[in-house]
Amino acid sequence: MQWIENSIEDNLFVNFCVAIKILRYHYDNNEDANNKIVHEIQLNQQMSLYYNNIARLYGITKEGARKTFSLVMEYANDGGNV
Repeated sequence: MQWIENSIEDNLFVNFCVAIKILRYHYDNNEDANNKIVHEIQLNQQMSLYYNNIARLYGITKEGARKTFSLVMEYANDGGNV
């Protein structure tokens, strides 16, 4: 996965709905939190290989004030949980 600095501001991604999954782990140089985030991403990637009803992971973003990461995922408009 590649970090794209300022992708929103540069309008690289526009005009489609996504689901945002806020991870409750603070990234403030906390190795345990970082490992949990990586595990969450790896789990999504592995499960999506075998099941077609897993929401696709588009990317990850960080929010500086709260020091949290969020997963940007496929929006399932037919219901269900992300």
